[in-house]
Amino acid sequence: LALKRGARSFHLKPLSKDQLDDLFKDIIDFSNKEKRQLLVIEDNEIESSQIIKLLQEDNIEITTASTGKMALDVMKEKQFDTIILDYTLPDTSGIELINKMNKNRKKVPLAPIIIYSAKDFSKDELSQLNKISSSVVLKDVHSLDRLLEETMMFLHVDYSKFTVEKRRMMENIRMKNDILSGKKVLVVDVSEGIAKPYK
Repeated sequence: LALKRGARSFHLKPLSKDQLDDLFKDIIDFSNKEKRQLLVIEDNEIESSQIIKLLQEDNIEITTASTGKMALDVMKEKQFDTIILDYTLPDTSGIELINKMNKNRKKVPLAPIIIYSAKDFSKDELSQLNKISSSVVLKDVHSLDRLLEETMMFLHVDYSKFTVEKRRMMENIRMKNDILSGKKVLVVDVSEGIAKPYK
C-alpha cells in the first residue's frame, strides 16, 4: 500500500546500519536530482503528444517509446523514476512487458509503473495488473487529471510552481480522493486525557 501511495521503498524493521545507509543515500541522491526521468510507452502519437504536453515541466525529462522493444532498449541506457505504460502495444501486452522489465532490471528496483489504457479490463486482469503495477488509470473524461496527479506523486515533484490550471486539476483530484474531507476527526491526546473533535 505504501508503494502505491508514492513511497520509494518499503522496509521491515530491524534494519542494519548498511541498509539504513543505503536508504538515506537513495533519499539524498533522489532529492538532489536536477531532473526527474519519465518514460512514456505509447504507440498512439496523438495520445503520446497529449501526455507530454500535460506533464512537461522544467524539472521533468520525458522519453517516449512506441513499442515494447524500444522501451526495453532505452531502459538499458537510462534509469527512470516513473513509467507510464499503454497496456496494448503493437509488439507485446502490458503484462508481458512488465515481466520482461522485471527480468532485465538486475539489482536496480523497477520504477513505479502507471498503466494508462482504454481497455475494458476484466476483474481478473485488473487484479493481476494491480499486483504488478503501481497504479491503473483507465482512459475517460477525467483520466488526464488523475494521470497528472499520480505521475507527480510517484515523481515526488512539488506542484506549487505549476500553472494555475495544473494546480487546480491536482487539488480537485486530491480532494475527491481524501477520505477525511468534510469529516470530523476525533483526536485523543493521552497525555492530557482529553478528547477533542477537530474539523
